[in-house]
Amino acid sequence: MSIIPAILLFIVGVPVSIIGLIALFSALILLLPEPVQQARANLEVHPWRSIFLGFLNLFGAGLILALLQTLSNQLWELRGVFNVVTALFAIYLAIPSLIGLSAVILVTGARLGATRRPFFTSLRGGGLLLLACLTPIVGWFVFSPLVLAASIGSVIGILAKPRTPRTDPVMKEKKQKPVEASKPSA
Repeated sequence: MSIIPAILLFIVGVPVSIIGLIALFSALILLLPEPVQQARANLEVHPWRSIFLGFLNLFGAGLILALLQTLSNQLWELRGVFNVVTALFAIYLAIPSLIGLSAVILVTGARLGATRRPFFTSLRGGGLLLLACLTPIVGWFVFSPLVLAASIGSVIGILAKPRTPRTDPVMKEKKQKPVEASKPSA
């Protein structure tokens, strides 16, 4: 009788998780279109730099998380504080990861070929990435870390790039039109 809850959890949990992932990445692509498109462009132009930056940041984050956990184990009075800081740091690292994964989904979908609806193009790209990451051994230990590093690196790459100041179109028109001299009254 103890196997029945596990089977029910699998039957209900897997479809709910897949629908949740589709909803999460669709919402990110729709709600944050500019950062996702910038990460996508960075990933397409500089894929190896994105992967390198991602691995570098993952290594640094791993060191910081390991240091926080070691301090948590040594100073047991402050364990709760260190655990909260560790959780906040992990969440802080997850945000660029999700934006970058949305960009990787868009790149994969575009390279597969566009369909009439962009949603289905992204759905195909995300499904292919999910299946590739779930492939035993190679997907788990090679492909998943590469995708994660590329996603984080693509976002870090756009953060490190110097920004050009945006010009407002209304202000641009005002600067281009010469100021008319007022006529002196007679």
